[in-house]
Amino acid sequence: AILLQVNTSFEETKAGFAPKVCEELFEQIQKLPNIEIKGLMTIAPNVEDEKPIRACFQDLRKIKERLEKQGHSLPILSMGMSHDYRIALEEGATLLRIGSTLFQE
Repeated sequence: AILLQVNTSFEETKAGFAPKVCEELFEQIQKLPNIEIKGLMTIAPNVEDEKPIRACFQDLRKIKERLEKQGHSLPILSMGMSHDYRIALEEGATLLRIGSTLFQE
Protein backbone atom coordinates (compact mmCIF):
# COMPACT_ATOMS: atom_id res chain seq x y z
CA ALA A 1 0.00 0.00 0.00
CA ILE A 2 1.26 3.48 -0.82
CA LEU A 3 0.40 7.14 -0.48
CA LEU A 4 1.03 9.41 -3.44
CA GLN A 5 2.96 12.52 -2.47
CA VAL A 6 1.64 15.68 -4.07
CA ASN A 7 3.69 18.88 -4.08
CA THR A 8 0.86 21.29 -3.35
CA SER A 9 3.32 24.01 -2.28
CA PHE A 10 5.17 23.85 -5.63
CA GLU A 11 8.44 24.24 -3.73
CA GLU A 12 11.50 22.90 -5.54
CA THR A 13 12.82 21.51 -2.24
CA LYS A 14 9.74 19.28 -1.88
CA ALA A 15 9.22 15.98 -3.67
CA GLY A 16 5.98 14.72 -5.13
CA PHE A 17 3.77 14.96 -8.16
CA ALA A 18 2.45 18.29 -9.33
CA PRO A 19 -1.29 18.30 -8.52
CA LYS A 20 -2.48 18.04 -12.15
CA VAL A 21 0.04 15.32 -12.96
CA CYS A 22 -1.06 13.30 -9.94
CA GLU A 23 -4.67 13.30 -11.07
CA GLU A 24 -3.74 12.56 -14.68
CA LEU A 25 -1.47 9.62 -13.79
CA PHE A 26 -3.54 8.18 -10.93
CA GLU A 27 -5.13 5.44 -13.03
CA GLN A 28 -1.81 4.41 -14.55
CA ILE A 29 -0.09 4.26 -11.17
CA GLN A 30 -2.93 2.25 -9.70
CA LYS A 31 -2.57 -0.37 -12.45
CA LEU A 32 1.06 -1.11 -11.57
CA PRO A 33 1.55 -4.60 -10.14
CA ASN A 34 1.47 -4.89 -6.34
CA ILE A 35 0.48 -1.23 -5.92
CA GLU A 36 -2.53 -0.21 -3.87
CA ILE A 37 -2.99 3.53 -3.46
CA LYS A 38 -4.46 4.17 -0.01
CA GLY A 39 -4.31 7.95 -0.01
CA LEU A 40 -2.43 11.16 -0.62
CA MET A 41 0.20 13.09 1.28
CA THR A 42 1.76 16.53 1.17
CA ILE A 43 4.16 18.72 3.09
CA ALA A 44 3.24 22.38 3.49
CA PRO A 45 5.85 25.14 3.50
CA ASN A 46 7.58 25.69 6.83
CA VAL A 47 6.39 29.27 7.33
CA GLU A 48 4.69 31.21 10.10
CA ASP A 49 1.87 32.49 7.88
CA GLU A 50 -1.08 30.11 8.17
CA LYS A 51 -2.54 31.08 4.79
CA PRO A 52 -0.13 29.18 2.47
CA ILE A 53 -0.11 26.19 4.83
CA ARG A 54 -3.91 25.97 4.83
CA ALA A 55 -4.00 26.43 1.04
CA CYS A 56 -1.68 23.42 0.56
CA PHE A 57 -3.85 21.24 2.76
CA GLN A 58 -7.06 22.42 1.11
CA ASP A 59 -5.63 21.69 -2.32
CA LEU A 60 -4.74 18.12 -1.33
CA ARG A 61 -8.18 17.54 0.17
CA LYS A 62 -9.80 18.77 -3.04
CA ILE A 63 -7.68 16.38 -5.14
CA LYS A 64 -8.72 13.53 -2.85
CA GLU A 65 -12.38 14.51 -3.16
CA ARG A 66 -12.18 14.66 -6.99
CA LEU A 67 -10.56 11.22 -7.13
CA GLU A 68 -13.15 9.79 -4.76
CA LYS A 69 -15.94 11.15 -6.98
CA GLN A 70 -14.39 9.05 -9.74
CA GLY A 71 -14.89 5.98 -7.56
CA HIS A 72 -11.51 5.65 -5.87
CA SER A 73 -11.31 4.80 -2.18
CA LEU A 74 -8.68 6.99 -0.50
CA PRO A 75 -9.07 6.68 3.27
CA ILE A 76 -5.73 8.31 4.14
CA LEU A 77 -4.99 12.00 3.88
CA SER A 78 -1.50 12.51 5.29
CA MET A 79 -0.66 16.12 5.91
CA GLY A 80 0.57 18.06 8.87
CA MET A 81 3.75 17.97 10.84
CA SER A 82 4.63 19.17 14.32
CA HIS A 83 4.42 22.87 13.42
CA ASP A 84 1.16 22.75 11.42
CA TYR A 85 -0.77 19.66 12.50
CA ARG A 86 -3.67 21.65 13.96
CA ILE A 87 -4.33 23.27 10.59
CA ALA A 88 -4.04 19.86 8.92
CA LEU A 89 -6.65 18.39 11.26
CA GLU A 90 -9.01 21.27 10.50
CA GLU A 91 -8.56 20.53 6.79
CA GLY A 92 -9.28 16.80 7.06
CA ALA A 93 -5.97 15.05 7.80
CA THR A 94 -6.27 11.42 8.86
CA LEU A 95 -2.53 10.84 9.36
CA LEU A 96 -0.05 13.24 10.96
CA ARG A 97 3.76 13.28 11.11
CA ILE A 98 4.59 14.80 14.49
CA GLY A 99 7.96 13.27 15.28
CA SER A 100 9.75 16.38 16.53
CA THR A 101 6.94 17.12 18.97
CA LEU A 102 7.08 13.59 20.34
CA PHE A 103 10.84 13.25 20.49
CA GLN A 104 12.06 16.70 21.54
CA GLU A 105 14.84 16.66 24.10
